[in-house]
Amino acid sequence: MAFQSDAFQNDSFQIVAGPTSGTMAAVVSPSFSATFIGTVRIAGVLAATLSPGFAANVAGVVAVRGTMAAGLHIGLVADFAGTSEGNIVIIPRDTVGGTAYLLELAGADNETGDAIDVYFSTDGFNSLPSDPKPNVEYNGRIKVPGNYERTLFSSGTTSGQISVGAGLIELVNMDGELDYLRSIAFDGYELRILAIPRRTPKYEDAVLVFSGTAEQVELSWERAAVRIRDRLAELDKPLQTVKYAGTTISGGMSEAEGKPDDLKDSLKPTAWGQPKQVAAINSNQFDLIFDLGQNGLQSVGEVRDKGVLLTATGIDYATTALLIAANVPSGQFSTCLAQGQIGLGLRPIGQVSAAPIEGANAAARTAAQVARRMLMRMGLVEGVSFKTADITRLDTLNSAPVGYWTETDEVTALEAIGEVLGSIGAMIMPDRLGVFRMFRFDAPATYPKVTLTRAEILETEGRGFRLLATGDEGKGVPAWKVTVKYARTWAVASRNELETDTSDDYKAFAENEWRSAVAQDDDVKAIHKLAPELTYETYLVNEADAIAEAQRRLALHSVPRDRFLVPVKAYLVEKIDLGDIVRLQVNRFGLDEGKDFVVIGITENLETGITTLDVWG
Repeated sequence: MAFQSDAFQNDSFQIVAGPTSGTMAAVVSPSFSATFIGTVRIAGVLAATLSPGFAANVAGVVAVRGTMAAGLHIGLVADFAGTSEGNIVIIPRDTVGGTAYLLELAGADNETGDAIDVYFSTDGFNSLPSDPKPNVEYNGRIKVPGNYERTLFSSGTTSGQISVGAGLIELVNMDGELDYLRSIAFDGYELRILAIPRRTPKYEDAVLVFSGTAEQVELSWERAAVRIRDRLAELDKPLQTVKYAGTTISGGMSEAEGKPDDLKDSLKPTAWGQPKQVAAINSNQFDLIFDLGQNGLQSVGEVRDKGVLLTATGIDYATTALLIAANVPSGQFSTCLAQGQIGLGLRPIGQVSAAPIEGANAAARTAAQVARRMLMRMGLVEGVSFKTADITRLDTLNSAPVGYWTETDEVTALEAIGEVLGSIGAMIMPDRLGVFRMFRFDAPATYPKVTLTRAEILETEGRGFRLLATGDEGKGVPAWKVTVKYARTWAVASRNELETDTSDDYKAFAENEWRSAVAQDDDVKAIHKLAPELTYETYLVNEADAIAEAQRRLALHSVPRDRFLVPVKAYLVEKIDLGDIVRLQVNRFGLDEGKDFVVIGITENLETGITTLDVWG
């Protein structure tokens, strides 16, 4: 059993005695705890003899660096499970007998809506009464157990739009026995693919290799094709679904739903964080009610009429009806924060703009915190569907405030969350267990989870792996200049559209949709004649934060970057996921001593048992 140096950090996990022996090199942090179960003798700094069934817990301040020799009894099985946030040890499964696959597909009756689950396998399989899914028959009809692709962004890129992973599973239907699937709704329902040893199949040994949703099941004379999508499809839906009714046709109606000929069926705006300035939506022209954020606000900053500041009354009303009934003085405004609205005391002479503030305080307006609330708005549960630790980690990396506004346009949650997290170079993606993970894209820095050499890399089509240009602008050539756009205004106005007594600072602000922060390295341009300039749109609101982000991205992209496609046997990397670090060590392309890369794409072909990693570094 071989362990890699610096392999373990922080969290707890369990070690069950295994069939091999070897050396273990580890750095153990103060919060480390481990449970050893089985008949094990460990010689070294930490020595223990454990009898069968005896469990020993090791916890506290344990600092170990070096090797630990462990003699493990033959016939036992090694397994690692837990939630370590550090580097995991990959122990490949026994694949001598091959790999079989299980498909678990949820659905509902098309007519009654009753839940219906269907189960398939490659070879036929029955679960035991003691299994999590007891006494289930997995019909042996899988012909192609799954071909699918997942990427951090678009293929080969390291920023930009996040895309939903997709793929296909094929079932044999020569006899028409699967025609009943027509009566079941599968679209949007959960789907899981598991791998088990073919020679000794046990559900307890199953490894989850994909968790996502079904798009649909297509039937033909010979097959049933299950189109699959990863869990990002659950976010590829409108963030806002509340629309204007278009029923406000006169004053004093105690509502603000727009008129039939202007706002009817338009989406109500939502505000997130602290947008610098938005064009308020006039939802009640008779009683001068304007909408800023239907999701509710903490406060409202400056409000302007044709660029001229209005004065806040300091009075907030609990409902729209109370705001309508209020007597707001001329040149002032009051609020209904619960509905994200303002009410004016005098009919405006031009565009009404405002700075809505959402989130309890500055710490709640970071990119990570805004993304958290968006996820919760979509019905996802913190700690179950996504990890609090990811939010905390991103806040530690970048606690800058952001501001985002949806206007009356349809924006998907995936688009909104992607743009908000992208402001700090972060992204969201589901891991192999179907849990949404959020992290910032950085150069490889942590210890690699696996090292791939000539022994592991497959020769496919005459080549082991391919060196490609990146999909980013410049194709991997170092960038000499990075521009980060920030402080967007959704209330663009020319100087002629503003009152003459509007401040010069605001006139300059309003006539440009974005501000720009620039970081550059002229030395890079002198060496690389085709060095590109990279531009990023962000929803950062402060100049200092934008400058810092521009400098960070310049450091990331101002050095040469390589991209490789690496085909390997699937079982070797079945626990490697997007964003993980892997090391390539071959005697080509300057990789003799090994170089670390970030996994930016994974293509699975479960029929051939080959996984192709798309790596960048």
